[in-house]
Amino acid sequence: MASFNTHISSGVVLGVAALIFIIYNAVLPQPGAFLIATAVAVGSIMPDLDSDTSVPFHIVSSLLALIIGSLTYIYFKNIMTDTREIILCVVISVLAVKFVISPIIKKMTQHRGIWHSIPAAAIMTLAAFLTLQLVDLNMKLRLYIAVAFGAGYLSHLMLDEGVSLFRFRFLIFWSPKQSLGSALKLAVDSKIVNIIAYTIILVLLIASYPYFKTLL
Repeated sequence: MASFNTHISSGVVLGVAALIFIIYNAVLPQPGAFLIATAVAVGSIMPDLDSDTSVPFHIVSSLLALIIGSLTYIYFKNIMTDTREIILCVVISVLAVKFVISPIIKKMTQHRGIWHSIPAAAIMTLAAFLTLQLVDLNMKLRLYIAVAFGAGYLSHLMLDEGVSLFRFRFLIFWSPKQSLGSALKLAVDSKIVNIIAYTIILVLLIASYPYFKTLL
């Protein structure tokens, strides 16, 4: 399994690479390109929300709370006029993510469990896409950001698998770790967890369908 610092570094590298590619090929305007790069970098560390160690968990949960807090502010500033009420909503959302939602995710998952899986990547991508509907952005850009977030998430899983696969002892003997196959997986041992995960994907797909139609 790759270290948390390795995941952070690789996420930044991937984000910068995406930024350079998008700007160089004029795929999107610069503001959109920066959002895509940030989504890749942030997504690349999200799987560590189930980390057994405190530092990665607190960093990832704090970052997630910051993102949700920012989106909450953007959403409510367009429908509320009282600044104090907006700030209250932001504070509640940040505290809820940091001290309620994140600990629940950590409590209900084990490291390299369902949170480190392809279904989890799909859930996070769809959830990001639906959450971005709260923000006044072009629909295609919302989709690109969500896909970039999911790509960053998958890059984390792929890096974990790569570290498990390409291990050599004494620089000669290939000796893959026992953790090989525990990140890029479609299911876990618990049938209940699998049913819940795929049910969530189905619900998110149904909820996302009206927005997908506008892209056709």
